[in-house]
Amino acid sequence: MAYGEEAYGGLAYGEAEGPLFIPALHRLASIVALFPPINEIQGRIVRRPGWGPPWAEFAQTYEQGYRIADDALALFELFVGIDQSPDFSATGQPVATSATLPFSWTPTPLPATGATTTFHLVVRKRNAYDLQSFNVYERFVVIDSAGSEVLGPITPPLAVAVYDVAAGELRVLAKYINSEDADPADTWEIYIKEGSNPVPGTDVPAFSGAMVFVGYESQVNQVMTGFTPGAVAHVIVTALRASDSGRGNAAAVLFTIALPLDITDGFLFGGSTYEQR
Repeated sequence: MAYGEEAYGGLAYGEAEGPLFIPALHRLASIVALFPPINEIQGRIVRRPGWGPPWAEFAQTYEQGYRIADDALALFELFVGIDQSPDFSATGQPVATSATLPFSWTPTPLPATGATTTFHLVVRKRNAYDLQSFNVYERFVVIDSAGSEVLGPITPPLAVAVYDVAAGELRVLAKYINSEDADPADTWEIYIKEGSNPVPGTDVPAFSGAMVFVGYESQVNQVMTGFTPGAVAHVIVTALRASDSGRGNAAAVLFTIALPLDITDGFLFGGSTYEQR
């Protein structure tokens, strides 16, 4: 196609011999179908067939739309479903919008007394061109009849192990994976009681400390002293969520505490060869 110097709305005017096919115009048609125009521009292309008299021309006009940025449209939008995923096209959605994060919304309606409601929350972003993101990731929040959040359960620690260190001492190891829980733990507790199982949350822990995560995993490796040599220690490792004292308790591990090493005076005999030397 030989382009002339005259242009209309960004589309050049010119002539071509034979059939004309311009992929760009087909792409423009697709864009118009997806995004209704806010403002319109027009272009005109003239084709002269390779047969017939030279004045037999065919002209067709193509239209395209484009958008103008409006900063007032740039918003975060909150969509909510009650005990199910939100319907993004339903009346009343989104339930709240804000130009900045964070922003708040009051859950309604509250569940009946003694019941709970699970709110499925999805946040999407709309930009200045009125185009919305397609986020479908849901965050679940459980609310009771008083409007308080009910936090989820905590997974017990894994790979709990107990080892000797010295007489009256124990080394306790365990790990916790926070990706398993919607509302994860943040504190380690180790309970040790001689002769019977301790009660987490009632007995005083032998050790308590903040969890440190590498990725999704936190590990504890703690040496504790002051126990009776030869007694049977009952060890329970707990993952604690400090905000509401929620706990995930591992099964009790029973371990006999090491006795002190008792060595009496003695001598070594190297045999007759040793004596001769």
